[in-house]
Amino acid sequence: MESDAQKKYDSLLALHGKEIPDEFDAEGVSWRKVKAFKHDFFAATGLYRSEKGRMAVLKIFRPYSHMGIPYGLLSRWQAAHEEKVYKGLQDTDCVPKWIGRFQKTGIIHEYVPGNDLSANSRLSESFFDELERLLKLMHGRGMSYLDTNKPDNILVGDDGKPYLIDFQITWVQPPFPLNMLTYPLFCIFKNSDIYHLHKHIRKFSPGRISDDEFRKMRPWYIKLHRLIATPIRRKRRDYLRKVEKNAAHHPEGAERH
Repeated sequence: MESDAQKKYDSLLALHGKEIPDEFDAEGVSWRKVKAFKHDFFAATGLYRSEKGRMAVLKIFRPYSHMGIPYGLLSRWQAAHEEKVYKGLQDTDCVPKWIGRFQKTGIIHEYVPGNDLSANSRLSESFFDELERLLKLMHGRGMSYLDTNKPDNILVGDDGKPYLIDFQITWVQPPFPLNMLTYPLFCIFKNSDIYHLHKHIRKFSPGRISDDEFRKMRPWYIKLHRLIATPIRRKRRDYLRKVEKNAAHHPEGAERH
């Protein structure tokens, strides 16, 4: 019988403590699990291989409600949202190839061989220029990535090219005339994308942007976000650490704080 501590912990995971599927069928292809990448409150993600050696990523958004919030319905919308963004960027060759949907709240795309952007990444001279072109192309299509601040969402492909993944919070402009009302917000989002790109350039390509130049780039809303979000993030992590510590079972890929 599960303890109350385990039940509390399981409720904070997307699949309620269950592992991601060992196998599934999609688009007429059978896929078997290689490993779980990540399992947090909002989604569980894993790597899969087909019988012919093709590699894919399965991402299942939370199908369960939590504290009265119908996350199952929100996750259906979330999966449809990511599908729309992936399909809208397939011609860029800088996002993984779209494969299909999994049940009601899952998406499947090809795996891009490579690594997260880090200090150990071997970057070509054109890497950040290509990434900036991709972001500006998204802006031109009415999208703002909004997650550029996380280097683990920027992949350095084995081919040397930049790739973006995880479009769950990507902003997509609504159709006319609503886009007129949201345009000022869209401008802030676009500037935020470029600001965080410059932050990565400064960190991983030293010398291209000076400290003085970077300080002048920092907009007021970034400072405000840090002032509000940082203490909230710390308290959330402290709480999650306590819950995790008291749980006996942690699914493969479960995020630890």
